[in-house]
Amino acid sequence: MLINIYFDDWFVYSLIVVRFWLASLIMYLSARLKKDFIRNYTLNLYIVACIPCDVMTAIQEITTRNEYILSKTAFSVWGRMITFCTLSFELLVSMIYRVLSLFVVIVLTLPYICPLFYHRMFAHRGWSLHMIAFDLLSCALCAPNIAVYAFTFLCIQCDFFYQHQEIYFLTNQVTSGIACILAVTIVLATTTAIVLIIKVGRAANRFDPNNVQRTLLISFVLYSLPINICNTPLYATAIIDIISPVRLGEGFYHVVEYMEQINYFRTIIIGISTLIALPSYRNAIIDLFGAIKPKRISNSRRATGNVINVTSNTIVMRSTHRKSDT
Repeated sequence: MLINIYFDDWFVYSLIVVRFWLASLIMYLSARLKKDFIRNYTLNLYIVACIPCDVMTAIQEITTRNEYILSKTAFSVWGRMITFCTLSFELLVSMIYRVLSLFVVIVLTLPYICPLFYHRMFAHRGWSLHMIAFDLLSCALCAPNIAVYAFTFLCIQCDFFYQHQEIYFLTNQVTSGIACILAVTIVLATTTAIVLIIKVGRAANRFDPNNVQRTLLISFVLYSLPINICNTPLYATAIIDIISPVRLGEGFYHVVEYMEQINYFRTIIIGISTLIALPSYRNAIIDLFGAIKPKRISNSRRATGNVINVTSNTIVMRSTHRKSDT
């Protein structure tokens, strides 16, 4: 039992290190990249949601495993506040992640569906104002559940909420319904994008703008695949909400609770998807970690060039020496 506790602590602290390492690496690469919509999207997602969520998750994990840091009274008050902030940012990350990714996938499919509208509204722009608007929309969609979290964890002496707990279930169903609609829309958008990618095919010229647009669309389809996988608990939750009067067995509820633990790894999934799927970050990390290799190659090329020069000089000297002897 003691080994399991130590292993659990080691695993949690390792996840904290991985989260901050991914966030630091992505912010460092973003500072080196040119300003484009991929960079603006990633910076917006990390600054608004991912980094605050990682910070609050780390604080919650450290304080819950080291209760002796605070007194019982302080731990009760600060523990409730930390739990409230952590749950709020986790909800905000999932909502902003879905909304912004859905927006980008839809916009990247517009050149194949409505090219004039795309070139008039979205071409050669950073989409910063659009992303700010969708940030506000995501906050508005999360507001009911965040208000319930505030009543639950902050208003300790509030008897009204405990007497009317149906408010919690109502707001939870509304937020889950909105998230489920977004999840289904993401699946439809990515499916449409895959059909367009297959239909358009590979362009003959790799410098063709249509081929560049197709590459970006493929990248964001790959980027959206983890979203579709993480959205699986939403479908199960929606099914339970629809057929809940049937009173299913408790086992199915435990499966859904287990599947919802994926949200704990959401920022790690976002970071890995960013570094692998998005082309600008993938090229930047290849340049970063492969910066030593070209120098070695260039030095070896210089060495081989010097050897060739030396051998050619010796051949010339021998030939001139033979001519002088004759």
